[in-house]
Amino acid sequence: MNKIDQQTNRVRWEEHVSAWRKSGMSQSAYSREHGLLPKLFSAWVGRVRRSESTELTKPLTVVPVRVSGLGAQSTVSSALSLQHARGWTLQLPGNISPSSLGQILRELS
Repeated sequence: MNKIDQQTNRVRWEEHVSAWRKSGMSQSAYSREHGLLPKLFSAWVGRVRRSESTELTKPLTVVPVRVSGLGAQSTVSSALSLQHARGWTLQLPGNISPSSLGQILRELS
């Protein structure tokens, strides 16, 4: 299996694990309903869990952002959104002080 096929397969299984978590069903019942082999599904649940726990221990990466093209008539957003690769978003007021933002980022890392 090539890299693209592996990635496609992984995404497919991650989607099943996510749907199973939301379903409230047992792994066995979810597997039956979706025509999956229970042992294989259980193995993927374990892989996804391990991947998530590894992901949580990685440090956050700060990406530099440059705002350009703001004219005198432009308005700046009143909120700052930080979005994590795992899907959560943190909304902060647009006028947050740099020191407060720094403290929040240190706590998250």
